[in-house]
Amino acid sequence: MARSRDFLLIPLTLTVTVMGLLWGGRNSYVSLRNRAPHELTCAELIARPPDSEWVRLRDCVPDYDHMGVETQTRKHDTVGRVTTVFIPLHAVGAPRMGDNKLVVAITEGAMLDLGERYPSDATFEYATEQLTQRFEGMVELGVDRSERDRSELRGLGMELGSEFSIVEHDARPRPLWLSLGVLAVGGAGLLLIGRRLRRWLRNGPVPLAKATIVRE
Repeated sequence: MARSRDFLLIPLTLTVTVMGLLWGGRNSYVSLRNRAPHELTCAELIARPPDSEWVRLRDCVPDYDHMGVETQTRKHDTVGRVTTVFIPLHAVGAPRMGDNKLVVAITEGAMLDLGERYPSDATFEYATEQLTQRFEGMVELGVDRSERDRSELRGLGMELGSEFSIVEHDARPRPLWLSLGVLAVGGAGLLLIGRRLRRWLRNGPVPLAKATIVRE
């Protein structure tokens, strides 16, 4: 009975452990590296992305002519729901070269209305006010998107270069206490799995029942 229960618990424990170690480890790493936002201009980020991920950007010019929009269509929906709006950003005074290297990703808030078919002038005015002044965000790590995902972004008409950075608008690192807590849960799960495996090895294989031949 104990082994049957272990066969049910170990897959669940393994799932929690892997998620805890990956999510907790990654976010603990990011939180420890980013105790405060690094302030810089769009020109500086384009020229040389900083070592930190949490940034406060200024002196940016949004390029609405080459926006990209991601949508999600649910079952029975006729029109896709806008999930992300991508807007290329240029440095103030920089020429438009058709090789955009910086994109801001908007996943929530009023600026998502830019992805609608007919956004209002008020929406553009609000977005311009938000993106030309100082705004915070998180520069995506290389592991956040696969090369396939980045290739799909290049197909959204944003005139992206071979190398480009994505800043998630209004994002910041996870609280360190939360990241370390999830990491600790993953570590505890790993120890629990190790204890169960050692117990199995110590007890040895379960003896098989012997068959008895009955002769009539």
